[in-house]
Amino acid sequence: MAKKYLDLIKIGYPLTNKKYVISVNDKILEAGGSQANPDVNIDGELENETVSILQSAGIFNKLNRSIK
Repeated sequence: MAKKYLDLIKIGYPLTNKKYVISVNDKILEAGGSQANPDVNIDGELENETVSILQSAGIFNKLNRSIK
């Protein structure tokens, strides 16, 4: 996993919420040269790298399954 995202994981885990997920996704978009998308649908429009990072952080585990 990219070292530059470790600080984002430390800040947001385990206090997972919709704003955090969107901020991680925006950071990945910006790193790739795209514009941030604060209106992204977190149920199906997240970047693949965002999903990988959140899974690695344990955000999609049983206790944190629901994002509020």
